[in-house]
Amino acid sequence: LDVLLEHSVDNAVWATKGTFAGVTAAPASEALTLTGTVNRYTAMAWSYSGAGTAPTNTAMVALARR
Repeated sequence: LDVLLEHSVDNAVWATKGTFAGVTAAPASEALTLTGTVNRYTAMAWSYSGAGTAPTNTAMVALARR
């Protein structure tokens, strides 16, 4: 499972802000430290590249300013 943190200034065009390490077994967790501007809109995107035709996952990304 590959998970990305994306951000956008207009909620239409998205750019990757952070990339989490690929998850191959559960449970897994990771923290990213971001630098620079984080735009107004944020989203999580994921892709599955493993075997099987019906993958399932439960993922959560939280964003906090320091």
